[in-house]
Amino acid sequence: MRGILPLLTLGFASSIAAPAGPPSSSDADVPVVNAVLNNYSFIVPGTPNYGDYGIAPGAIFAIFGTGMASPGAQAVLQDSTNGLPLTLNGASVAVTVAGITVYPALYYATATQIAAVLPSNTPLGNAVATVTYNGSPSAPAPFQVVASALGLATMSGDGTGEVIATDANYNLITPSRSAETSQIITLWGSGLGADLAESDTAYRAPNQITNIPLMVYVDSSSLQVVWAGRSGYPGLDQINVQLPEQSAPGWEQVFSGGCLAQLIAVSGLNSVPSNSVTLPLSPTGGACPPFTAMLSPYGRIAGPGGMAEPIQAAENSFR
Repeated sequence: MRGILPLLTLGFASSIAAPAGPPSSSDADVPVVNAVLNNYSFIVPGTPNYGDYGIAPGAIFAIFGTGMASPGAQAVLQDSTNGLPLTLNGASVAVTVAGITVYPALYYATATQIAAVLPSNTPLGNAVATVTYNGSPSAPAPFQVVASALGLATMSGDGTGEVIATDANYNLITPSRSAETSQIITLWGSGLGADLAESDTAYRAPNQITNIPLMVYVDSSSLQVVWAGRSGYPGLDQINVQLPEQSAPGWEQVFSGGCLAQLIAVSGLNSVPSNSVTLPLSPTGGACPPFTAMLSPYGRIAGPGGMAEPIQAAENSFR
């Protein structure tokens, strides 16, 4: 599995950042934080249908801004085998909730984007993140720490479109190698919730999380969650789900509705939805059959089987 980590954490480091005005001579070296978002969903706080969304303890989150690390620093993924650093390219991050401050470990740090892991012991509630670069702190950036808010990794790297899913041999599920009936596949992402038994800074053996409710739906039909928890990499979650037989109730319509089925996960006691994504799916796997369709406003690919229930995807105003 180690080969998939760069694909998940570094290859999808997108350049989401709100425009910032030119700094004055007095604040030219002060970092500016524009957004604090889940590293995979990029769901913006306040998006309709995502009122309870935030950053979960133990999750990988992305900070977007300017002047946050050494100019010209590249997004080089740090090796978690010996532990992720707390300071990288002159940058460090502090998160404060209810007077308690924690210091997230960093996967990478550039002047405009930082990826970090929120410690699992972070309290829930109103939080502020502060980035310090070469001793100069940014203004505190507010966000919410919530018990669970899952973000699913996508091929596009912006939280929309095809989900990153793999088979038992870590081959990617794609339209040329689609998922099939009865197959167990793995979804990847972050934000399932705190795991105090796992490390937030160093690679460990995978650890199942059993105390956080989780449902995964394809076109409103639920999948069996076989295993869900931390992958071993700090903050990176894996969710193993089994697809049903084509004859299972409700699934004949799913398989007849085209190759790309809509997928969404719902986690936590508050049933917080993940970003809405698509999964290449066909009864026998392999290459998707030729199919002409248009993405419907109801949240799936329209086809002979009709449209599923509406699922609204988040609008990302930072893109």
